[in-house]
Amino acid sequence: MTLPTMKTVLVLIATLALSAIGDPALARRDGGDGRPERRQDAGFSAGEAADAARRKTGGRVLSVKPDRDGYQVRMLTPEGEVRHVFVPGQRR
Repeated sequence: MTLPTMKTVLVLIATLALSAIGDPALARRDGGDGRPERRQDAGFSAGEAADAARRKTGGRVLSVKPDRDGYQVRMLTPEGEVRHVFVPGQRR
């Protein structure tokens, strides 16, 4: 193998090795704000909050953001309106 070919092979191997490791920041489960997804004792996760809001409005979930005491869920109703639904973090 010539020197330029060896360099190309080494760069490809290094690229593959680094891509296999992945970015740990992408593996985090958070709301995009760096804070981990909250799940309090007997509380809701963000996914459960989205399900609860979907059942309540019958609409489509657009986003879920953690709030102090629960989650703010942005919904698109069947009528085409965007609504914000608050889902408490604790089960009642």
